[in-house]
Amino acid sequence: MNIFIPKIIVKETAYTKLLKHIYDTDFQYETGGILLGYSCLQIFYVTAFTFPRHSKNATKMTFILNGEEHMEEMEKVRKKFRFPPKLIGVWHSHTTDDSSLSFQDKESNEVLVSQFGEILSFIITQKGVDGIQLTAYYISRKRTIHLCKCKYNK
Repeated sequence: MNIFIPKIIVKETAYTKLLKHIYDTDFQYETGGILLGYSCLQIFYVTAFTFPRHSKNATKMTFILNGEEHMEEMEKVRKKFRFPPKLIGVWHSHTTDDSSLSFQDKESNEVLVSQFGEILSFIITQKGVDGIQLTAYYISRKRTIHLCKCKYNK
């Protein structure tokens, strides 16, 4: 049986903003937000990320996404595009080097899949002293989880 893994492309300017936000946290607490972009024929193009306005809902091991806040941020981002991107997934960081989806991550993704269909879920971890690693998961409508690779595009 062939399993088709989607292609994920992240806009380089969006990725640069994500890096800045992550470096600002210095991996002292988890952070996260929404992935915005476009999807067609198993190709996902991530054009923007939302970021929390503060770290009030974050600890070293937990991040609670404030849905209302991120939906407001999403609408601000969408207004900047001629063809507004849609919610295609979520992202959050781990303060450890564990890039796997936790039980809570899987439960959250289940809720999103039931509302939006297929989604992406990105985990950001620290790699080495000055680097980060972006681990991308695709969760299908059937709720199967697939590890994916990302490409970066200007």
